[in-house]
Amino acid sequence: MKAGIEVLTPVGGAIEFTDTAVIDKFDIELERQGSKDLRGSIAKYRLGEFETWFRSMTGRESDPTRELKEELCDESGLLTSSLLSGFEYMFMKVERTEGESTRVGLSKATTTVYLHEIWNVSLPDDAVIKISRHIEQDRSCHARLVTASEITAGASQGIKIGAISSLLLSDSG
Repeated sequence: MKAGIEVLTPVGGAIEFTDTAVIDKFDIELERQGSKDLRGSIAKYRLGEFETWFRSMTGRESDPTRELKEELCDESGLLTSSLLSGFEYMFMKVERTEGESTRVGLSKATTTVYLHEIWNVSLPDDAVIKISRHIEQDRSCHARLVTASEITAGASQGIKIGAISSLLLSDSG
């Protein structure tokens, strides 16, 4: 939900760092102290060096396992861990986008740089069937399986698809 309006976006979230030295190395001010989420503020002059480090996939999560489990099992209850096991994935690319952020706590709009990892994920057939059935049977379910043409159109069955979803379709990176 964004401002009370349902908007579909891909499964995903903040990537976690595994090497705490990265926080000091880039002088990152974490959004939430004590969190391992790579969300925070960094000096503009450090962005290039940080992005190079990020793309190296060292000192941080480098696969989608935790986030898939968190979103498909723990938060939504769409799957059990056993149904998720056996999924396959392949790294595709990192996409950089920028936007104005008006997060709570900021006194003015701030330019935010987002580094999105794109993974090609294949779930086991049983998992896809379970998700499909859950969506069909539970009208309050916010999950949807959408097509490339729906992403391009920006909507599925009258529900807006967030622009970020188009990153899944682009070949650049």
